[in-house]
Amino acid sequence: MAEPAGGQFITFPLNPRLQYQNQWNLSVQKQIARDWLVSTNYVGSNVIHLWGGREINPAVYIAGSSTLANVNQRRILALQNPTDGKLFGSVSEMDDGGTSNYHGLLISVQRRSARGLTVQGNYTWSHCIGDLGNTSLGVAGTNYMIPNDRHSSRGNCPSSDRRHLFNLSTVYETPKFSNGAVRAIAGGWQLSGIVRVQSGQFLSVTTGVDSALTGMPAQRPNQVLPNSLPAVQDVNLWINPQAFASPAPGTYGNLGINNILGPGNIRIDMGLTRMFHIREKQTIQFRWEAFNLPNHANLGNPITAMNNVNFGKILSTANGSLGDPRILQACASASR
Repeated sequence: MAEPAGGQFITFPLNPRLQYQNQWNLSVQKQIARDWLVSTNYVGSNVIHLWGGREINPAVYIAGSSTLANVNQRRILALQNPTDGKLFGSVSEMDDGGTSNYHGLLISVQRRSARGLTVQGNYTWSHCIGDLGNTSLGVAGTNYMIPNDRHSSRGNCPSSDRRHLFNLSTVYETPKFSNGAVRAIAGGWQLSGIVRVQSGQFLSVTTGVDSALTGMPAQRPNQVLPNSLPAVQDVNLWINPQAFASPAPGTYGNLGINNILGPGNIRIDMGLTRMFHIREKQTIQFRWEAFNLPNHANLGNPITAMNNVNFGKILSTANGSLGDPRILQACASASR
């Protein structure tokens, strides 16, 4: 029976250092007039010994003889011992030396209920940077583009680095008018609104192929123009393909990780409710709700692989509720 060649392996250190996080913050609050409260907060944190992964058996580029077909034959272990080394393909080792840090400025405004109006709003300006630019491959995945070079994949955090985030929620209750007819028609209504505006996610442009011929995934190209974005961004051209070029064989690109900003998101929801008293102990509540009231199209991320024919284009809307079209619904419920 023939021995299997090029097996995939994952290895862990015997005593990995546990990751830990430090957090610090500073807050200043100020009451304005009688009904308003404004607070400014600085929030910071860092993570030490962040677990990631690195490839410890990459292929070695040999000029003139390296191809995609002989990657496993050129791996370190195979070159050292061709007989036993051929059994090993990619070997991912858990790396406990990563770090990340976060700094954020949070400004909040609150207006307590007065004359029927309640307001709560906040704005966050923040930045997260870390060594693990791509954690989708798992704790022991080959996260670093260049083997044994953790900083080759240090950049903006792909999911938690949203530079700008704004939230606003309001509730207004119409007054109890003195005129009976007006009170019956317009009194007791509650109008609510929620607005959420968020900047986009940072993305990485990849070649889509193994340009370095080392078996490493998610390799990045060279940036050859000062600006990687077109003069006018739209769904047909969010990233300028002319700004990038494939690296020479056996080399890695000069483009950093997670430095292309994707589309932002806007979400506006509204609701209208009122309680009607039918009898002393019987009520009917009417509720009308509108999700994504302006029917705003929140775009998905563009195609970032250079070898894709749609490179630089946006072909989808955002995932989850942010990608939903306008939804209107009304309902009534009785209680006794």
